Amino acid sequence: MSKSFKEKSENLLVDVVDARNSKRRTEKQPRVSKKRKHPNRFRVFASKFGKTVIKINSKNARRVLAEISKTAKVDMLENDEKAVVVAVKSKHLSEVIAILDNLCYDYKIIKIMGVVPTFFALAERLGIVVGLAVVVAISVVCTSFITRVSVDGVRDAALKLEISALLEESGARRGGKVSNVDEGSLEKALLSLNGVAFASVKKNGGHISVYVKEELPSAEFEEISGSQVVAKKRAVVTRVIVDGGTAVVKYGDVVGTGDLLIDGYTEYGDQRIAVQASGEVWGKVYYQKKLYFADTTLKKEYGRKKTVTKLSFFGIEPKTPKCDFENYELRVKISQNGFFVPYKTYVYEFFEITGVEETNSLTDEEMKLSAYSQVLEDIDTAVKVLDVYYEIENSANGKYLTVTVEAEERIS
Repeated sequence: MSKSFKEKSENLLVDVVDARNSKRRTEKQPRVSKKRKHPNRFRVFASKFGKTVIKINSKNARRVLAEISKTAKVDMLENDEKAVVVAVKSKHLSEVIAILDNLCYDYKIIKIMGVVPTFFALAERLGIVVGLAVVVAISVVCTSFITRVSVDGVRDAALKLEISALLEESGARRGGKVSNVDEGSLEKALLSLNGVAFASVKKNGGHISVYVKEELPSAEFEEISGSQVVAKKRAVVTRVIVDGGTAVVKYGDVVGTGDLLIDGYTEYGDQRIAVQASGEVWGKVYYQKKLYFADTTLKKEYGRKKTVTKLSFFGIEPKTPKCDFENYELRVKISQNGFFVPYKTYVYEFFEITGVEETNSLTDEEMKLSAYSQVLEDIDTAVKVLDVYYEIENSANGKYLTVTVEAEERIS
């Protein structure tokens, strides 16, 4: 900006500036723009370089140029009757804005020019792109490796142990590669297990979902033709007491219903001699029950009662009357009457039903005790309980509690 233009601007602005400055001195607190508590240091550093283009909207905007020129060098880019567009160094931007605010001029920052600010803007955008690339890479890695393996539909604890071992051997374990899991081969292997009627394996990203349907329990057998001892139920063998024959199972073996426990032979040298198989085999048996405890339950209460009586002749059943109650329970009483002209009397009783919501006040320990007592109803009193396992799963409107009782009993 030329010196002559600066002097003219100062003469035009002197009266206005003096009046505004005298007014500011009388104010208790000067008008200052609020600063962020934690400014972006990256952008503050970049703002020290280049030039900032400002558009000042006013017919007399040129009068403020003299005041700005005292603080920073001003380059005029555009000038018309309504506005003036100027450029100042970015490092003086805060001082220029303070002058415009104090003089009540309407302004707008259009852009920041310069090589350094442009470089920092590109670097900031590049950081966003790199961050997105990292997120995409993490997503790809997570879907390439197994993060979760779930098995549903199995209630028998011994069968669940067999399935877990099979999944581990086939590579369907946490941390393994999803591509190494073959759904078809794994389903065939699961179907080959005793007690499995249906098996399904599905991949969902890093989640391997396994659903197994157990076979219906078969009849219990104790002996076959008096020459063998077989299992009455599925269990994990803990003790074998042989009175006659040869034991074909040992401690830790998992047996199913009908599996051979003691065979009807004894060895004498290299020969097998047929004998009557007898003895006792004990094992761990697992009893499981899953219960649902709702957060709130609706209790039924009876209110008003409405009675309607109708007669029926010649065996024709009358039409059920209508009731004005929104929710109701209907009870019908029928009685035979008359001697010469027999007829029936139908008494329709409508009971209004209202629901009262009750909150479940049971603690986790009380729910566990309730589930355990229900499992004990299915267990013989002579059975020895070894351990009890609980699993609580929260749902939207309640809790699912699964209790598993580990007991030792005779399985032969």
